[in-house]
Amino acid sequence: MDLALAWLFEEYCLLQGFTKNPPVLVKESKEKEKEQAYLYNNLLCAITRTIVINLSKDKEYEDCLIKLYADAPLITDDAIDIIRGLCVSHYELGLNIFYQMVICRPPKQLHCLNALLSLCTYNSAEIRDYAISLVLDLYSRSELSHIIEEYASFYLGFLRLATPPDVLFGNDKGRPDKQTEWSEDVAKSCIFLYLSLLSTNETLIHELASVYVATVQDVKRVILRLLEVPVRGMGMTSPELLKLIETCPSGAETLITRIVHIITEGQTPSEVLVSKIRELYNSCVSDVRFLIPVLGGLPKREILAALPKLIKLNPVVVKEVFNRLLGDANNQENAPLTPAELMIALHTIDGAKVDLKYVIKATSLCFAETAIYTQEVWEQKTVWEGFIKCCQRTVPQSYQVILQLPPLQLSDLFGKCPELKSPLLDHVLSFTENQRTHIPQGVMDVLYGDVNPIYETVHIKAEPKSPPDLSIDLKEPQQVL
Repeated sequence: MDLALAWLFEEYCLLQGFTKNPPVLVKESKEKEKEQAYLYNNLLCAITRTIVINLSKDKEYEDCLIKLYADAPLITDDAIDIIRGLCVSHYELGLNIFYQMVICRPPKQLHCLNALLSLCTYNSAEIRDYAISLVLDLYSRSELSHIIEEYASFYLGFLRLATPPDVLFGNDKGRPDKQTEWSEDVAKSCIFLYLSLLSTNETLIHELASVYVATVQDVKRVILRLLEVPVRGMGMTSPELLKLIETCPSGAETLITRIVHIITEGQTPSEVLVSKIRELYNSCVSDVRFLIPVLGGLPKREILAALPKLIKLNPVVVKEVFNRLLGDANNQENAPLTPAELMIALHTIDGAKVDLKYVIKATSLCFAETAIYTQEVWEQKTVWEGFIKCCQRTVPQSYQVILQLPPLQLSDLFGKCPELKSPLLDHVLSFTENQRTHIPQGVMDVLYGDVNPIYETVHIKAEPKSPPDLSIDLKEPQQVL
């Protein structure tokens, strides 16, 4: 390697005129002023290709290549192109050489930085991720940060287009075939670098929101899926995130909702965050889903006011709402509502605000959480009476819920409302044989009347203190025509 470098230095000296040509070559040299540059470039590339061909034979060749690009007096554009090709077969070696040249070779800094940046959008995840990691390290250098930001913003801006541009395709991008529609992989290639910069420069979140509003639906979904890691790193105290929530560009509501979900997951929302979400909900965003991430920070009065809208949502979303309101079975101390309060609230919802079928579905979801509702609800008089009243009002829709009761509670329900027993039995008998096999035998015994010898007496506890802002309407139901 030392001999090769000595030869290169000799050619470089001739190229720069530091060493005079022998007299016999003086005339030829004057006639071909560019010949020496060609000779130097040809020699450098020949040495480089020889090393590259032998890389798989011995690790020492990697050290030789690193030394060559670190110590050679001049690195030509052709030699850089060879390393660019090396980044596909030996990407760590090739990218590390580019990284070192950005730092140690100022004349080639921008050329090599551009090579690194172009590989941040490469199709291969391994190559792309490694290139991004090196660019992030260079981003801490003030003289390079602006260039890196501009490049990341330029590629993010492509997502505003209806179709992906040609610059994203070609052999040098790992995508030889042009695509006419945005795919997930192509969209990711435009956004990965930008999202990686967010942890260092949180102001970039505003441009991301602007692009989100302008892009097509498929790309929106990609952005929402990729937000978790960078946004979680910003946290709910981030001034830029709070500013974005406060301003909320029109069309970015789903993006804001996703961001708030991420930063509040497993945490109680801060008062500042709750305040900004409340203001936005009351002034601009009427979609009740906007409140879900901060339910744990809202006063009970506001939660109950939103409940009629919340239970109209998809059952999966309603279940998430209940999880946020009740906490889990092992940690309910800081939950916004107790199981009893939620059940009472469901049974006292104004029928003018929500169809009773939604109340039934929501109640079914509550009963499905046996770890939370076991015994507690049945033993509280207000909750139990409210439940029975709700079942009376919503026959026959309530049959599905009644059949989920344990035999003991079902027997007590029939004791208070015997008129429900016969139609419920007829309902069960209308099932197919296969459907009836899913009903517990204890429930069938109660329906047939064989219950007295088996089950204990139901003990209802004394009325507990009702929450000051809750009430239950036990008026007789109006006849529905």
